[in-house]
Amino acid sequence: MILLMSWIAVAQESIKIGYFDDPPHIFAQDGIAKGALVDFWDKEIADRMGVTVYWLGPFPPGRLFNMLGLGEINAVALLSKTNERAALFDYPVLPFQKICAGIAVLRGSPLVGSSLPYSMTNRTVTFFVGGFVPPSVGKIPNIKWDLLSSNEWKTLGLRKAQLCRTDAVFDPDWTTLQSTTSLPEFQGKFEVLKMNGAEATNYTVFSRKDSSKFSNLYNRALRSMANMSDRTYSTYLERWISGP
Repeated sequence: MILLMSWIAVAQESIKIGYFDDPPHIFAQDGIAKGALVDFWDKEIADRMGVTVYWLGPFPPGRLFNMLGLGEINAVALLSKTNERAALFDYPVLPFQKICAGIAVLRGSPLVGSSLPYSMTNRTVTFFVGGFVPPSVGKIPNIKWDLLSSNEWKTLGLRKAQLCRTDAVFDPDWTTLQSTTSLPEFQGKFEVLKMNGAEATNYTVFSRKDSSKFSNLYNRALRSMANMSDRTYSTYLERWISGP
């Protein structure tokens, strides 16, 4: 009876996960969270954790960091790991995805076919405030970072590049640039260049206000899926890249 009551208590737990628009991983469509990461949680993670998920967003990354620190949300859907973030938030043991950085440039840009990331020296590159920059990119001298705080920073960055005000838009995950440049406004005008050697990992990150309650359940859920190759996050992502 005690075990049954304990299981019911966990099964009825709810978790509030905040997110910023980052298609194809997660984005708002008609006020509802959609994307590969939403499907992954709905079909694989939530039941294994015994939780009901409430998606909150989209919010700018800076606001999400504040909400997570204050415990207003229990988790942020996806973040790369930095020393500063690790000191503030509860990172799980396992990431859900390995990522490769990239830049979006106008077709015909001199950066096409160049030696990335070294050719970014003295280039003006759009990114968002507080974003993760892989060490292999961060060590390149004299990159002129054009840092934006808006939730629409990728769209704004591509518009700046179209006006020749900047040279490129950077993201630590090239697939999100591929998704944004495929929008009708930008289709056929940009190339997305992958940066081999500029890899990182993505995590769902939890609030320390919850005393590791949710991160422990999440770690257990991911470990239970370790040998299920057909249920990895990359499987869900590939479906969204090819079309939901």
